[in-house]
Amino acid sequence: MVLFVGLWWLLSGEDRQSWIVGVPTIILAWWVFSRSRGAVLVPVRLGPLVSFLRLFFNFSVRGSVDVARRVLSREMDIDPGVVRFTFTKLAPGGGRLLFVAVIGLCPGTLCFDLGDDSVSVHVLDRNAPINDELCRVEAAIAALFGPVAESA
Repeated sequence: MVLFVGLWWLLSGEDRQSWIVGVPTIILAWWVFSRSRGAVLVPVRLGPLVSFLRLFFNFSVRGSVDVARRVLSREMDIDPGVVRFTFTKLAPGGGRLLFVAVIGLCPGTLCFDLGDDSVSVHVLDRNAPINDELCRVEAAIAALFGPVAESA
């Protein structure tokens, strides 16, 4: 539990009001963690982790700048649509859930309708190279967790 408290403190800093949300979150995280002790943990490789973190921060910054640009712009520079992305490198489970979470950081994207082998992604600009970005994220997460076992 100390790990969760420390993590919350690092994320929230000196904001004492954040503990209103933090305490229940920490208790829930500790409860989930204590129930999953028998679960198999996937080893994460250090090199791909560094690459993934760079990609993650890159998308975070680009997403923030893109949203700020759109908000401050006088014109609505959008061409919304839905893209269906088929997984080729990630097996069902944690890797795909991480993919969905990270894609929300890409500029103008939001995942929904996670299926057996694909996910729908709402985009603000259909002309943006979103499929390339989705492939980059999938490859980074696949490298992080290792290759998908081939089906027989």
